[in-house]
Amino acid sequence: YDDVASFQKLLGYRIINEDTEALVKIEVDGKYHTPVTLSAEILKHLKVRIENNLGQVVSKAVITVPAYFNDSQRQATRDAGKLAGLDVLRIVNEPTAAALAYGIGLDSSEEKKVVVYDLGGGTFDVSILEIQHGIFDVMSTHGDTFLGGDDFDHAIIEHWISANNWDIVLLEEDKGFSQSIRLLAESAKKALSKEDSFSAELKGTQITIRKQDFESMIRPIVERTIESCKKAMKDAGLAPKDIDEVIMVGGSTRVPLVHDMVQAFFEKDLNTSQNPDEVVALGAAVQAAVLAGKQKGVLLLDITPLSLGIETMGGLMDVIISRNSKIPTALARNYTTSIDGQKNLKISVFQGERDLVAHNRKLGEFILQGIPPMPAGIPKIEVQFMLDADGI
Repeated sequence: YDDVASFQKLLGYRIINEDTEALVKIEVDGKYHTPVTLSAEILKHLKVRIENNLGQVVSKAVITVPAYFNDSQRQATRDAGKLAGLDVLRIVNEPTAAALAYGIGLDSSEEKKVVVYDLGGGTFDVSILEIQHGIFDVMSTHGDTFLGGDDFDHAIIEHWISANNWDIVLLEEDKGFSQSIRLLAESAKKALSKEDSFSAELKGTQITIRKQDFESMIRPIVERTIESCKKAMKDAGLAPKDIDEVIMVGGSTRVPLVHDMVQAFFEKDLNTSQNPDEVVALGAAVQAAVLAGKQKGVLLLDITPLSLGIETMGGLMDVIISRNSKIPTALARNYTTSIDGQKNLKISVFQGERDLVAHNRKLGEFILQGIPPMPAGIPKIEVQFMLDADGI
């Protein structure tokens, strides 16, 4: 959630501090966690369940992330894996994993252009892949790491709060009641995928919602995903008629309005042959088999979702690796000094698509010291960016 207040209100957790995104601490059952340590606990639990199921120790893993995850989100995922005692062999973008799981392109004679539309609980991304001779080549990707089915639930909650004139302050204080509303909203969303209306009783109050009202509330949210699809198509230089298949991934794609709007945009029937909740994990398993040498003839060529560059004079973003570049990759550019006798040069690294660095995400900075004093413009300083196969 963009604002801490709505996050606290919805989950009933207390944020201890919010110095930076990475340092948000969440209190769960009296213990304090950062997002990384909380993720590690989940991975540890999964590791134990899988080991019990297989009857052997699991030490290596392929972990999937939303394609539009930035560098710090990918680093945090890798750190969580390490904390859980896993050697993270590869971080794979979820839409790419989904395409692998559908088995499209595994016939070496097959050539297709495929769209993977992935709408989960909290994130959305869309990727366009060209698949030929077992090579999965990602052409472009776009998305929003703060958009998903949770927003559908939130729309229902706000509708009920408004319809019943509930006091927001009382809701925030009564954690049990606010949690009950959240769970009911999720039930309503699921029911409205099949029924025309939903009703239930909550603390003596009858609450209802019609499918028609639900769809009008979430239409702007779904429209945002269509805008992302348009941008990904533009980056790939394709039109809807060029697409051979549209794969639906993520539990939120079960909402009929999502299905209808995506089908209308791409003007073709959608591929829903796999369970949208499991398909990404299946794809991760396929990639694990490839890395273990058990699956031959499959090659993933992934891309970086966001541009990387450094700050130049006037707070401008000078892009070194542009978005949708193939990974792994390394690119360099020469820079120089701006004043006579300059001995130090500050290099600030940013990720994002805006012209001004103030609107992009800062990844870090360092000072290059000991430049021999010379007239401005004479020293040549090469800055090289290297991105690995995980997009880090």
